[in-house]
Amino acid sequence: MDTNEIAIKIGDYLRKIRLHKNIKLRRFADTIGYSHGHISSIENGKKGLPTYDFLDTYLEKLSDSYEEYNFHVNKIAELSNNQIQLETIPIVDAEKANRSLRKGYLTDNEKKFINNLNLIAEPFELTYFDNNEKKTLYLSIPLNDLSFHLKDTNNNKFY
Repeated sequence: MDTNEIAIKIGDYLRKIRLHKNIKLRRFADTIGYSHGHISSIENGKKGLPTYDFLDTYLEKLSDSYEEYNFHVNKIAELSNNQIQLETIPIVDAEKANRSLRKGYLTDNEKKFINNLNLIAEPFELTYFDNNEKKTLYLSIPLNDLSFHLKDTNNNKFY
């Protein structure tokens, strides 16, 4: 299969993903930082093979989870006869990470995962003034969802 055929197949696949999620081309172009003409040319197979950076950005913004991102990466590798192979995102098994932690060793991905859990597990605090005295109240639940979403490093959506 030649490069032109691969570009058409990948472009068609990318367009189907975007349309399936009901995302308009111009709005999506603003989101990922590419012109709508560039995206349209790639989706129609007229630009040749897309770059790795473009594919990574495109798939990252369209994917709702690591599993979905990895599925699309594997599908693109399949469509290109393994000419385009993006790196998949390693998914950490929480139970395995806990066993490794108890044994005293962690892989880099497990360390990142545990550190992110620690950020989420920090106590929620409310600072206020009472008779000109600054007081802090520590809570075990968030006061509002905004605080949680701003600190949630595992969530790739922006609020």
